[in-house]
Amino acid sequence: MKATWLMLAILGAGALVPVTVRAQSEEWAMKMDDAQEAKDDLLEAVGAKTAPKAAEATAKIQKILQETKAFWEQQKMADVVKTADDALGAANEMAAVAKSGKMDTAKAAYDKLNAACNKCHDLHAEESCLRAVPAEHRLRCPAAR
Repeated sequence: MKATWLMLAILGAGALVPVTVRAQSEEWAMKMDDAQEAKDDLLEAVGAKTAPKAAEATAKIQKILQETKAFWEQQKMADVVKTADDALGAANEMAAVAKSGKMDTAKAAYDKLNAACNKCHDLHAEESCLRAVPAEHRLRCPAAR
């Protein structure tokens, strides 16, 4: 009887892993959609030279990048963490430009942020995670959905 309960507990816990991974992957995809939307808003604000809107969009990007960095730190993916940290630095520079109201330099700050975002995407972090993480832990990788 104890063995039956133990087996059911193990099977039940195993059933939770794919659900949790799928939820994390969906949450990750939503975060990246939010980041793209904020980046689009930022580009629009930069083009219109509207500092308050640029500051608002940049604040959203900063929050997402902080979460991104923390996520990849948990995955122990140092190269992706470094790239996310670089993107966060670029976002901080963009925030300073928006706060100063000196929107004549905003396009250069936006371009730097955009390049940093693209660099992270170019790493194909999800696939890198699958290669770097031992097989028994790969379900933590976003591409393992």
